[in-house]
Amino acid sequence: YFYQHQQSRDSYSYLKMYKDQPLIFTRHDNENEQYPIVVPFINIDSNEILGTNDEILSYAQSFANKKNNAITYEYEINGSILSLVLKAVNNNTGGDPIVDFKTYNINLEEIKLLNADEVLEMFGINYNQVEAILKNKFKDYYKQEVKEGYIDKSICDYECFLSWRGVDVDNYLDKISFYIKSGQLIVYKPFVTKTLLKEEKFYEDETYEFQITS
Repeated sequence: YFYQHQQSRDSYSYLKMYKDQPLIFTRHDNENEQYPIVVPFINIDSNEILGTNDEILSYAQSFANKKNNAITYEYEINGSILSLVLKAVNNNTGGDPIVDFKTYNINLEEIKLLNADEVLEMFGINYNQVEAILKNKFKDYYKQEVKEGYIDKSICDYECFLSWRGVDVDNYLDKISFYIKSGQLIVYKPFVTKTLLKEEKFYEDETYEFQITS
């Protein structure tokens, strides 16, 4: 699912610190296809965004400091909103790999970082609706795994399934990150896709993206 998207170098040139670079560019790339460490820089001349770049670098370094981890990014501009997602894989858990996501949504007209509540308000969505969509999606995953023979429902019920996935049945909103993709609201939510159940093939194309609006 590692993918990078870059806008035209001329977009929003009046905001840029480095005029000859895209609004987001790569500040570091280890050029390792198997375990990429690709770190973005938000090219906006703002003290708040400079602090955000420091935060991004610190986040990336927390993964880059150990061998065989990976991190890369994707970004889009929708209207006046710049959305950036960092996608990381921790391969040093002592067990199966764990994915992690960190997102930033920036109002380019106001040069302002938007918090989760502000992003939800833009789409007229509330947390209860987000939770319901996530819950329905995981229930669908469970039904499909039962159907394909990965899980015997007489042995492992839905709560058992969520436990294997590392998802709290009482808190589907844990560790979610909001991102705007092609004009629609997306939630990234990490969960475990490889366990003793050998179901990794079922999730081989998993993006950890949950579409909230359509």
